[in-house]
Amino acid sequence: MKSKWFIGFSTFIIGLGMITGCGSKATPVSNVIIKQTPQNVSDKLIPVKEREMYVKDLPTKVDAENVVYLSPFEGFAIQQYEAVWPKLKPEPAVVWVGCDQVIAEKAWKTEGFSGDPLPSQKTFYDPQFLATPVAYHKTKDMWLELPGILNYQANKTWIAFFN
Repeated sequence: MKSKWFIGFSTFIIGLGMITGCGSKATPVSNVIIKQTPQNVSDKLIPVKEREMYVKDLPTKVDAENVVYLSPFEGFAIQQYEAVWPKLKPEPAVVWVGCDQVIAEKAWKTEGFSGDPLPSQKTFYDPQFLATPVAYHKTKDMWLELPGILNYQANKTWIAFFN
């Protein structure tokens, strides 16, 4: 009986790992690596201007002008940020959610990265599960929030967002 419950629960958790909400769902508990944007997600991405909104506070306190929250298991999002990372000066603070440093490093290795794919002077690991990926840019007294990812043709939008 116990093994049937475990198998059913494991299947459910793995299924959760395959669902990506582009900022609308919490990071899955399972360690399913998603290396590229699922086509069904890419086809349904809401335009950037419709997703941007202003919020008063970050999910966790971070002292930076730009902040990225993501799971180390979201390879598709990591690759998108990695493509523009060298052009972001200073680079955003990075909060790896749902993990500690050891788990993040294992995930990066599984995804083919030799080390931290988004090196930053401010890197944090938060064990809580938050809706990711999501990026923030500090404005005068609010944070501009952009949840999810972009179409690959719109990668330059990240540079504009963080500036």
